[in-house]
Amino acid sequence: MGIKVLYYSAVDLADLKQTNGGNLCCRNHLFRLKEDADLEVHVVLAGRADLAAANLRFLTEFGAPHVYVPFRHDRPRLKRFNVPGRIANWYRRRFNYPFNYDAWQQRHVEEAVLAAYHRWRIDVVIVDYLPSMLYCTGLIKEAANVILITLNREAEFYRDVLQCKLTAHTRITGLVSQWRWARYERHVHRNVKQVVAIGPPDLPRGRGLRSRPVCVTPYLDPKPEPWSFADSRAAFFVGNINHYPNRLAIEWIATQLVPRVHRERPDLRVLVLGADEAQTPAPWRHGAITYLGAGDRERTDRLFRTADLMLCPIANDFGMKFKAAEAIAYGTPMLASRQTLVGIPYLRDVPSLDLDNPEAAARLMCALVGQRPALERLSEQLLRQSREFRATQKDVWSRLIRSVLARDEAGNHRSG
Repeated sequence: MGIKVLYYSAVDLADLKQTNGGNLCCRNHLFRLKEDADLEVHVVLAGRADLAAANLRFLTEFGAPHVYVPFRHDRPRLKRFNVPGRIANWYRRRFNYPFNYDAWQQRHVEEAVLAAYHRWRIDVVIVDYLPSMLYCTGLIKEAANVILITLNREAEFYRDVLQCKLTAHTRITGLVSQWRWARYERHVHRNVKQVVAIGPPDLPRGRGLRSRPVCVTPYLDPKPEPWSFADSRAAFFVGNINHYPNRLAIEWIATQLVPRVHRERPDLRVLVLGADEAQTPAPWRHGAITYLGAGDRERTDRLFRTADLMLCPIANDFGMKFKAAEAIAYGTPMLASRQTLVGIPYLRDVPSLDLDNPEAAARLMCALVGQRPALERLSEQLLRQSREFRATQKDVWSRLIRSVLARDEAGNHRSG
């Protein structure tokens, strides 16, 4: 019998036709746990009721004991004359932060998670994605060994969203909302047994943590149909324009990179999957850019296998950019920003995009696109370094979980 692990998340893992880095990352975590022979994995997922059938099919194929908890649309009723309750409800709505008010209305999720925890006699609970904890706030008190996987620095990311005015908050309500979210993030970090980040910059550094945070860098398996040189004379970017880091990246490509590339190499094209031209302002439109609209798995796969180059000029270092992880899995030659590459610490000596120096970035792109020997060398370098890294990661989760359980046993011995 292995260590009994309960994997719990409120992230949709089933629909990979319209993917984002979050569901790719969480799905990848679940498969890595299952691959570890020393772990006996159980799963509780929570999410929208209309996604229940797809997630249950996925969980059945996954082959572990599982529960899917659909969200409910009915809201908790406040007592008619319960003034404190009404004030608390107003406060939650007025200064709402990501998932907070919605999670408050889904208290049945906590009941289902705790019931599964006791029924399966779980040793360790892994909560994937900080907002998942909002739907099960009692888990920290109920379970002795809780590991949180944080996908990025959530409060800082939310601060940037507020600064970009991408919410309905005013300046004052936004400040209070961000303060509440940062406070909750610190509370969870301090009360779980172990915090796991997916990128080195996201390791919590605050005081009061129960253990030293660790980084477990995600990776994807090599693709059965990898990249090969097709002389496409094209580079591409993939990312939904409605996600603000992607929007900033598309803006940089369109206004800073492409005009400079076009002056030197008018034969080169840039393809953007995740935006159509109607979603872009006029200054972003250029004859050398083709906006392909919303992406799906088939179109994304084709670009990774046939384009000369994948561009990843993301300006923040939050989490890990799974578009970069996909490029590595395909062996697709990639030019990424320094901020992207710090989240993939096993890559060494690969060329990068300097977002503050678009002239140098354009020269680098022009030197690579269409140049078969250089592209194939870069592809092989990515595949080789990924292969070396994967060889060190086969039992990373069971090693981490054993260290958590060992601290628990040591504490029991001292108290005894």
